[in-house]
Amino acid sequence: WKSQTAIDAHNASAHFQEFAKKLGGKADLDVSILKQKF
Repeated sequence: WKSQTAIDAHNASAHFQEFAKKLGGKADLDVSILKQKF
């Protein structure tokens, strides 16, 4: 993702919310965000 704003928009999207809902505790949903520094 190009920015935190893009990540936030994706996480709020209908398809991502539906995916998270379908997990229903069947798996841990933990996302780590790594940033590369030059």
